[in-house]
Amino acid sequence: MKKLLTFLTIAIFSISCEQPQPSNSDAEVQKIKGIYVYVYSTPKMEFDYLGEVKNDLGNQLNEATKGKKKFGDIVEGVLSTGAKNADFQKVLNNMVKLTKKKYRNADGIVFPENLSQGWAIKFKDN
Repeated sequence: MKKLLTFLTIAIFSISCEQPQPSNSDAEVQKIKGIYVYVYSTPKMEFDYLGEVKNDLGNQLNEATKGKKKFGDIVEGVLSTGAKNADFQKVLNNMVKLTKKKYRNADGIVFPENLSQGWAIKFKDN
């Protein structure tokens, strides 16, 4: 009886100490400048939605061509803005910068559909 009790105790202990096996959807999320970035994904932890962050191409084009009157200068501004948006890393860095500026207490940003619009989030304290 004593051996059976010892065996059951060891079996229960070893089962309870097993680590869960990772699934195909598990990943380690990267931080950019202190902000967790979720692209086409959402955190498993509960979070509060702080608001929207937009990287509006129209605003970028206006900024790139502001004060320029010559056609060549305007085209150059438009092309340079298009080139900036083609670089994934630059777009992410810009969105993180906008998030930190608009929502100082944000923990992360979620991009549910594209990189020009995201949600600033704050993780709930558990």
